[in-house]
Amino acid sequence: MDEGMADIYNAKYSFRDYFTYVASLTSGTTFAPAASTTLTFNIDGESDFFWDKAAVYCNIASDGTDYSTEELPGVLITITDTNSNRQLQNNPAPVSSIFGTGRLPLILPIRKLFSSKATVKLSIQNITDNDTYTRLDFSFIGVKAFLK
Repeated sequence: MDEGMADIYNAKYSFRDYFTYVASLTSGTTFAPAASTTLTFNIDGESDFFWDKAAVYCNIASDGTDYSTEELPGVLITITDTNSNRQLQNNPAPVSSIFGTGRLPLILPIRKLFSSKATVKLSIQNITDNDTYTRLDFSFIGVKAFLK
């Protein structure tokens, strides 16, 4: 952690703890080729959240059987912090450019602060020709920081 971030931590926060927020498209839902949807999650009101790493997990339906994959899904994503109404990319980006896997999560170049009570919106689009996803879990791995 750089000195500036350490100063902010020490001056503003009394306690920090590891935490993961997950936005999921799960059981009973399928995400077919060319489909689009929106997922959201809310930052708890008790703390700010510093996002450090990103991982995605998916299941693909194939011949009626689900199997998990270490491959990243063929999905475009736009992430929006709805408190500031700020998108984190200028255009939808391939998931592979923003998320890693559970074994090797992508480390963000700098921490992204989501304020307490923020809503994070993920707009996703399946850009594959044949893959129907039966599960997508986007993990935002980071630190809950409790205000003094």
